[in-house]
Amino acid sequence: MGRLNGQNAGGWARTLQSPAEPVAHTYRDADLAPWVDRVRSLSQEAAEVHVLVGTAPPDAALAGAKALAEAVEAADEAEARWGYVP
Repeated sequence: MGRLNGQNAGGWARTLQSPAEPVAHTYRDADLAPWVDRVRSLSQEAAEVHVLVGTAPPDAALAGAKALAEAVEAADEAEARWGYVP
């Protein structure tokens, strides 16, 4: 299991003062790219791999999770088709 909580360091510092204040972050492909190989590696060792994506606003977390899942699937498909991930 992995957990992504965004890259907004300034937002995390503010949660110490006001835990209710959201930590806003929208994942870019570059943020998710390092996780593709990690998730794929874990999937070789475990029957299921879960990645929790927690950010605010909620739709950013859903979009990030979807983008990561799609990137992992694309890498799996590329490897199955071509024998490597470009």
